[in-house]
Amino acid sequence: MQKLASVSQTSISNLENELLNQKVVATDATVVTVNGKQNYIRNFSIKNSVVYHAMGGKSIEALKGLYF
Repeated sequence: MQKLASVSQTSISNLENELLNQKVVATDATVVTVNGKQNYIRNFSIKNSVVYHAMGGKSIEALKGLYF
């Protein structure tokens, strides 16, 4: 798993940079249950790219805590 994370980091960075250079990016949160607790998978997408982030909440403050 660590090797996959290491190898994929460049691709993830490229996708995030592509998203950050857009005028408009769509986003949505999907509710998931992890170990009995409600969490969210947040997507950020443009026409040809999507980045997913796991989040413990879907508030503005939680969004501000994401790294890009």
